[in-house]
Amino acid sequence: MTDKRPTLSLKPKARPARAAAHDGRARPSSPAKSPQAADGAAASKPTYRPSPEREAAAARRERPERPEHAAPRGKAGLRPSHEAKVAPQHDYRPDLKADSLALALLGAANAVARVRGGTALPQALSSVFSAYDVTPQTRGAIQDIAYRSMRQLGRSETLLGLMTSKAPEPPMLGGLLSAALALLDPPQGTPAPYEAFTVVDQAVNAAASHPDFAHAKAMVNAVLRRFLRERDALVAEAIKQPLARWNYPQWWIDSTRAAYPSDWEAILAAGNTHPPLTLRVNRRRSSVDTYLKSLLDAGIEAEQVGPGAVRLAQAVNVSQIPGFHDGVVSVQD
Repeated sequence: MTDKRPTLSLKPKARPARAAAHDGRARPSSPAKSPQAADGAAASKPTYRPSPEREAAAARRERPERPEHAAPRGKAGLRPSHEAKVAPQHDYRPDLKADSLALALLGAANAVARVRGGTALPQALSSVFSAYDVTPQTRGAIQDIAYRSMRQLGRSETLLGLMTSKAPEPPMLGGLLSAALALLDPPQGTPAPYEAFTVVDQAVNAAASHPDFAHAKAMVNAVLRRFLRERDALVAEAIKQPLARWNYPQWWIDSTRAAYPSDWEAILAAGNTHPPLTLRVNRRRSSVDTYLKSLLDAGIEAEQVGPGAVRLAQAVNVSQIPGFHDGVVSVQD
């Protein structure tokens, strides 16, 4: 018997199945369950669902509700109360003497603030007169300063811009400073209606009397005194701006220049001239002829207009008008 060795054949090793277990054997696939069987299993094991009340309580714990009338949130780091803005007290009647310059300045400032808010000056003055319940003499002083302030508003606001870092707030404070500057800086060739120290003192008193800006009385004093110290330099710098030179809005200056390229400067200059002052004579205290003689004795040129009024050739401060503070005459326009 021949001893023959067996022949070995090398065959490639089969790849293991992907789903095979770690032991090399594939897991037997479980038979698919029918839909009826799945429904039966779900029905045999009931699921828990919390009551609506519990769900609502959980939602409130996750996100607390704000009160219905809660105050609006302010900026980061500030309490909501810091965001509240108090409405200006335009109808507040300060405790000032009826014939004081301080009351006249405050009334004019009130009117200027109303105009800046969109009210025409006559209606603004009417509201001020009603709120302050002033005498005819005080009405004339308020009206005179208010019109002066509006005629020089562009120049006054430019000067304020040179002396302050931001616009004074509230608007009535800005109106007070504009009114005081209009008295301290009259148009060229026009005498100042009041002494400078009187204007500064009364403007500070006016600021101190109003609760909206009593805290700013020191600022009012500082700004007005700085203007008196640096008047020439400040005015020279201010009039470089068309707004301060002509006291008209820029759009009006541009429109006038476009419409009248040769005469626009003369037109704007004529609009800035001070109109004549008309006074109504109180017939219970004087006649027109008698009052004209009083004006002539005071060196004031005037003429009769209408049955009960006189017109001054050159407007003067009401304190210089004979009989004004005694109720003999009142300012008409």
